[in-house]
Amino acid sequence: MKMLRQPLNLLCILVSLGFLSGCQIGATRPPVVEHNGTPLPNVIALQQDFLLKPDVAERYLRVSELEAQALALLGDEPLRLGSVGSAILEIYPASYTGHFVLEKFYRNLESTEAQQFHAAWLRHLRNSITLDAKGTAEAPYRIFSINDAKTLLARQGLIESGAIYQNSAEKPLTLTLLARENDQQPIRSMQFDLTPVLKPLNSDLSGEQAVQPNNPWPLLRELASSQNSAAQTSIGTFLAKQNRFDAAISWLEVAARSGNLLANRLLARIYWLKADIAKKQSTKDDKGSSADPQPTAEEFKQLALENHLQAIALGSVESMYALGRLYIEGFYGDANTTEGVTMLEQAGQLGNVEALLYLGHQFQTGQRVAANPIAAKDYLEQAAALQNPAAIISYARYLSSAVGQQSVSAHARLMPWLLELAATDHAEAMVVLGNLNARGIAVPKSNRRALRWYKKAVRNAGSHHHGAAEIINEVSWTLATTPIRGLRNSRYARTIMDELMNADKTARDRPEYLDTWATTYAANGDFETAVDMQQRAIEKALEQQRNDVIEVLRKHLSKFKAGDQIVEQVP
Repeated sequence: MKMLRQPLNLLCILVSLGFLSGCQIGATRPPVVEHNGTPLPNVIALQQDFLLKPDVAERYLRVSELEAQALALLGDEPLRLGSVGSAILEIYPASYTGHFVLEKFYRNLESTEAQQFHAAWLRHLRNSITLDAKGTAEAPYRIFSINDAKTLLARQGLIESGAIYQNSAEKPLTLTLLARENDQQPIRSMQFDLTPVLKPLNSDLSGEQAVQPNNPWPLLRELASSQNSAAQTSIGTFLAKQNRFDAAISWLEVAARSGNLLANRLLARIYWLKADIAKKQSTKDDKGSSADPQPTAEEFKQLALENHLQAIALGSVESMYALGRLYIEGFYGDANTTEGVTMLEQAGQLGNVEALLYLGHQFQTGQRVAANPIAAKDYLEQAAALQNPAAIISYARYLSSAVGQQSVSAHARLMPWLLELAATDHAEAMVVLGNLNARGIAVPKSNRRALRWYKKAVRNAGSHHHGAAEIINEVSWTLATTPIRGLRNSRYARTIMDELMNADKTARDRPEYLDTWATTYAANGDFETAVDMQQRAIEKALEQQRNDVIEVLRKHLSKFKAGDQIVEQVP
């Protein structure tokens, strides 16, 4: 027992042996939990005592099996919890699941002393799991097995929807677990770290073979064989990334039977890919020439549909978004558009920004549904209210491009959202702020403020390489073509395009950027140079088969040859 009363020394010894990743003398300690006046043993010490045993892998897998069995018995056979829980604690005294089921067992028996003992242990173990942790990728909960995570969920009244193990250089073995409170609540993602158990288990599993301490696959294979759906999903995901789809499907279908929406979601993607492959293959093969008939493209599409629907039933907002788009775009016939819109609305209500942006775009353009500016604005506003940067920008751009409307109302928080983004050096937010000031949307109209925001965006883009060309091109085009006298600044527009195009070879290969460059010269009265540049833009477009821009480029060339400038409204 002396070891248990000196946890700091033990921890440092374990660091030197390579079992733990660090030892900080000033690290936060969990609060002491007592039972009948006696402090409960140190959890880390008990874990390491277990991990140092010669047959640790066999013991760990046996405990995991019993813990999974105990959790399965919670609702239907509570009287069996006593024997299973006792078997767990006999092998591993610090099992969170073991104490959880025994606390429930003795509470049902109204055995107060035993129930209080296990309740104290539950508080003690929870303190260890959640110490300095928030369940995020940056601060994951520290657990000993996946069943610790499931027990933590059960004690919070959460329903598990899916799980997968993951590996990274920083954390060789982590667990992502999806859960929700009920069918109407969005799924939350919780992160757990199991790295400390990996090295000792690998050492035992590898035997005399060369040991790769941070390789999780030997352990995951063992867990997958014992019906651990998170491990099965991990293996299926790994195989899918290697395009070994048939092998991936075998693992994922097993995982999906346990209610793992991550498996269903990936299966839906794989079946959709196989539908596309089957469709292409059917055009090459003669009918009936295959000795081993494979599912048709339509059959694969049906399998994708079934897995999306199952994932949705388990709470997958991503599958709601994916299937809603497939319905609207007619991949399952033309009669599902209304259902697709409803599905995307539900995904948006559960916090899926992409669903709302997609609906906003569809109702704005009228591509797949009847154009409806009011609906488009409403969906984009809902997306922006989720405070996603891309959604805020999309909403603001929609408002500033609402040509012909006498009055455009904006969400009261639009300007604060944009100003917060601009404060983080978000150059596109600065451009949009310029557009809004130029149009007088959400703020009083001011050419001076608009120009200041445009120039600030260019300065910021110049110091941040990624996306700089796009920002400079947009500002230059706006200031060279605007009909607003107090905003037009053709000399500045040409200067920033000269700097961009002379310094950036990639930009010089873009027909649209060459178009802007030519336009700035025309705006300054140099039509000869504008014509030469525009002819280069057309040549590039022809080389790149950019049929989407050739007509516009030729129209601009005609204007330059006629000595006309291009005039357009501010976006």
